[in-house]
Amino acid sequence: MKPETAAGPTVIQIPWREWLLSRLGREAGVEAADMAAVTSVLQGLHTNKGMTDLGLDMLVEGKQLRVVATQCYEPGCLELAPCFPKNVRLLKESKKPKQHHHHGAALME
Repeated sequence: MKPETAAGPTVIQIPWREWLLSRLGREAGVEAADMAAVTSVLQGLHTNKGMTDLGLDMLVEGKQLRVVATQCYEPGCLELAPCFPKNVRLLKESKKPKQHHHHGAALME
């Protein structure tokens, strides 16, 4: 790829076809698309009607968040979507993949 000189400015041919066919060109944007898909699914889990109709309340006590059932559920039948704040940054890998645990407890009145 050599610049062509003419009476005016230098003209350089851009190898866009080769770039699009290269591995970098083919994979550009794939990771961002994957992250957007994951974000969309997680946000959808929180806004779907099934989630909003659950008999649950959320209470903040000091710095601790508590989820309290407002109706009786059989053990093991309640499934909650993972917590996912709106502007969270997704990570491809985790140094501690088992770090984020949620434990449920039944409170009866």
